[in-house]
Amino acid sequence: MINIKVGRYSNPETRKFWQGWIEPEDLSWIVFIDADGSPTVFLDRDPVTGAVL
Repeated sequence: MINIKVGRYSNPETRKFWQGWIEPEDLSWIVFIDADGSPTVFLDRDPVTGAVL
């Protein structure tokens, strides 16, 4: 089982558009949560850096 990280943006300007993100420890995917609570899922990430491809 992989650990999951949940993060929240602390910058008030950023939070006008995005609340936070959810990602596994292996960085294989990421979900961004927008200001309305709707998720945006990215399944393709660089295995080394975790950058969204």
